[in-house]
Amino acid sequence: MIGGTMTTQEKVLKGITTLLILRNLGMSPSHGYVLQKEISAELKQNLPAGAIYILLKNLEKKKLISRGEKIEVNGRGITQYVITSEGKRFLKRHIVPLETVEGVLGDLINDIKKI
Repeated sequence: MIGGTMTTQEKVLKGITTLLILRNLGMSPSHGYVLQKEISAELKQNLPAGAIYILLKNLEKKKLISRGEKIEVNGRGITQYVITSEGKRFLKRHIVPLETVEGVLGDLINDIKKI
């Protein structure tokens, strides 16, 4: 973040990462470290340290996810997160806007590169 204001790239990355977290949790409960690894791999870039945990906290505050059971990994108690019914509704409300963007995104990127 520059000067306390998020750049356009950071805003887009935050939005996409939020949707990816919800999608992944919709598939199965998970914990922050696994989400960070999976989403970084999918985005083909390392997310800033702690970024996933900030988003998880915000999603939990908005009641889109909740803490599931703690699991033991290498002797440590790890919090698993699960998507809530509200989180599933939130995710599904994004289908139409995402489909709209999907239809034009490739052409838009190619056209911008030509400018």
